[in-house]
Amino acid sequence: TVAAAGGRPLAAAEVEQLARLERGEVSKDELEVVLAQFDEDVTWSKQFEKVRTVYCKGGADQCVEGSLPLPNVGREGHTFLHHIVTNYDKLSAWTVFSQAGEPTEGYRGHAHGGGHMLTGATFNDYLLHPQRSTTEDPGAFFLITSKVHLPTMQHSMRTTYKIVEGQQVAGLKALPPMCPAHNAPKLSGDRWGPYGQVQWLRSFVSQKCGLEEASLGDAMLSFWDNFVQLPRPPADVAHFAQGARFAASRARIHQRPKAFYEKLLALVSKESDPCMNYLYEWVWYYIIGMPESTACTVVPEEMKQMATMQVRMLTAVSGVSGVSGGSGDSSKGDSSNGGTDSGKGGDGKDDSSKGDEGNGGSSKGGISGGVSGGSPEEEGPTVITGTVTLKVADPPAFCASSVAKDAFVKSMAGLSESLKVEWFDVTCEVDSSRRLSEAGRRLEGAVIMGYTISIPAGESTDTVDAVYSSVQSATSATLKDALNTRLAGTNYEVLEVESISVPVQYGSDGQAVTFPEQGTTDGHAKTRAALASIPAVLAAVIAAALLG
Repeated sequence: TVAAAGGRPLAAAEVEQLARLERGEVSKDELEVVLAQFDEDVTWSKQFEKVRTVYCKGGADQCVEGSLPLPNVGREGHTFLHHIVTNYDKLSAWTVFSQAGEPTEGYRGHAHGGGHMLTGATFNDYLLHPQRSTTEDPGAFFLITSKVHLPTMQHSMRTTYKIVEGQQVAGLKALPPMCPAHNAPKLSGDRWGPYGQVQWLRSFVSQKCGLEEASLGDAMLSFWDNFVQLPRPPADVAHFAQGARFAASRARIHQRPKAFYEKLLALVSKESDPCMNYLYEWVWYYIIGMPESTACTVVPEEMKQMATMQVRMLTAVSGVSGVSGGSGDSSKGDSSNGGTDSGKGGDGKDDSSKGDEGNGGSSKGGISGGVSGGSPEEEGPTVITGTVTLKVADPPAFCASSVAKDAFVKSMAGLSESLKVEWFDVTCEVDSSRRLSEAGRRLEGAVIMGYTISIPAGESTDTVDAVYSSVQSATSATLKDALNTRLAGTNYEVLEVESISVPVQYGSDGQAVTFPEQGTTDGHAKTRAALASIPAVLAAVIAAALLG
């Protein structure tokens, strides 16, 4: 009896394929295992030695016998792309790509163990995917363990992916699906964890790529436009396999021309630890061929959350301090939240960080809403988000007051007969630059009111247009008068409406359909003008990589 992880039985076709591998009857034309090695021990892969190709970037005494030497550049991204480009016309029918370290469960950081394997799966599952009768994607095999909101770099991890020493993960009696079920209950053993900010990740990637941290989100989107060359995924959320392990058919890889992979290879062929490899790990699912759908479902509530996080990030980037990075648990700076892994990563730079770094999203339209287990995605709400900055007498007290927030919601809802109070979700953040007023010695300063309007899917296009138009055309004077009318008789007063951001509208598929434009008079106009130049900045980084 042959069983997989946790005693899970294998189908007859899988058992027979394993037996053929053991007997040496499988050729590289049928199956090839590509390993990116520096000095890792690869004895764990001896059972399929006949179909194994090891590319080694270490010294002669560090490479396994029979391996193919490569210059120590570009980490595993360079290795995988080199294999595809070099063998494009003679690729195996099925190729498994992996770093050379033993594929043990999870990942807890360099020197702390973990070979990037999802609990419940084994390396054999990557080899045997073509033999499974029922598959989610017959052309490729990815076990998605992480997701990232590209503009803000907020991460979420799959709960069955071990990232902490001693973490208890429920055993699975079947091969894990590519993604957790999008409607998995909170207590489910296999679900998505909360989004959180890896505190050091943005600064690390911006430094590695030679970009200003404020420009990073837009640079990721520019990267996606120019190199992934697909419509961006719903809500700009990219799903990826941390550790860059995946498998694909020859037909799937051939969905892209050789020149496409050559272009990507050139960008990681100069430096030992290039910026672009950190981006590639987030996008392997999207650049290996041309998938027709995103990897995992993005539910309407998640789209709303991402829209709110992006508005908050834009506000923070504009120079208004005191704004948090988004919702979800904030995580500490280690690899346990889907950020950068420290390690060799198949190219031998022991002291540098190995990346689960990645892409961006762009282009309107979008990969059709993700499918998890083949079920269709329900239509989500239309979401309109924005911020209003208010000058008030006592910012902390204002933000703590439900009366003040209620007045803000009703004042905004009063902009249009089509707006309903129950569609609003409001946050209040204190601008930390508040100062003592000379006149009254009050803690005078600014608060940033963030709003999210979720218009139910059943509402008409005319209603959506009317709501957006009313919010977009709101003036500081009108909104100040409305707020103070509702605050009359309370302890609160709006001294000034300092700025009103251009609202951003997201369709039911999570795609932004109305973008902030340059030339506005609010406090974010300067930021948007600066972000517009980022593709040129990224182009300079790319040129430097190509010229060495």
